[in-house]
Amino acid sequence: MKNSDLAPVYREIADEIGFENTVKIYNQFKGQQVSFPQRLYAAEYVIRYIKENKGNMSVKELAKKFGYTERRIRQFMNGEVRCEDRKE
Repeated sequence: MKNSDLAPVYREIADEIGFENTVKIYNQFKGQQVSFPQRLYAAEYVIRYIKENKGNMSVKELAKKFGYTERRIRQFMNGEVRCEDRKE
């Protein structure tokens, strides 16, 4: 079997991550509708990373890295947003 033998959505996935991994995803989630959040990283990690790298990266760089606005990054830095308050 090869990627071109798969249904279009699975073919696209296989082109990105390989045939074997696509089959694993299929076996795990077949029949379900899966949506992927825009944010890859947990808020706890983002806040911790920002605090640890505050002096090493600019607000603009942090915003770009994590997909947040510069304003939101500043709020994280200033402790204005706690993980449990977050609804994003």
